[in-house]
Amino acid sequence: MSNQSSAYDTGKPIAPPLNLYLREASAQAELDSLRGLNAVRAARRAGEERFTNETLVTLARVCASEGAEDAVWDLLEMLTERVAGRIARHLQVWGVTQREAREDLCGEILTAMYDCIACREVSQEFWECRFWICFDRRARTILRDYRASGSEHAGLDAQPEALDIGALAVDDQVIARSALAALPEPLRTAFVLKHYAGYAEESSNPEEYTIASTLGVSGRTVRNYLRRAQDLLAPWREREN
Repeated sequence: MSNQSSAYDTGKPIAPPLNLYLREASAQAELDSLRGLNAVRAARRAGEERFTNETLVTLARVCASEGAEDAVWDLLEMLTERVAGRIARHLQVWGVTQREAREDLCGEILTAMYDCIACREVSQEFWECRFWICFDRRARTILRDYRASGSEHAGLDAQPEALDIGALAVDDQVIARSALAALPEPLRTAFVLKHYAGYAEESSNPEEYTIASTLGVSGRTVRNYLRRAQDLLAPWREREN
């Protein structure tokens, strides 16, 4: 392992300021608490004290720049444990239930995360500021590409039975899944993203994933999709009431 010098370098910041962004105050405070430690010891302490994801990312990038590969992988393993539930949720929302596809997509999402974090390109600095925004963006891009590939199991429309409607009675669950399965695309995707995944219809924030950005349409078109979906589901809603 190269470039692992003395454990302490009194007063030296663990990471330099970012070029394009400002770190969150909480992450900056954690980094300040590591002042004087070298990258490897800082990484070990960050794991012991369960620092924020953004701090782990910063330390991984610092360790990568210093050639401390073992420390980089330790930090990435910590992040992998933290994102496992998030990946499962993404796969559920996009209707990916086939085991082989889930494993492949999980590996692809994690590899994308590793590649972005371990490099030192300025373009990847935002991971140090808004980890979940960056992670979700990568995951959704991969899943959207998978869906566009035409795979049998790719997309929200493939598996309506994967959606969480467990709060309904058993008979109503069957009816709800049938109703959702009957919705044509892209109405079904818009409806599921809105009511099951909690996506906003549109946003002025270019970093936010919305129904509009996911489908590549305007907010007005999204609202038309949702209105048409509601109309098609009206008979089921009347039966439910």
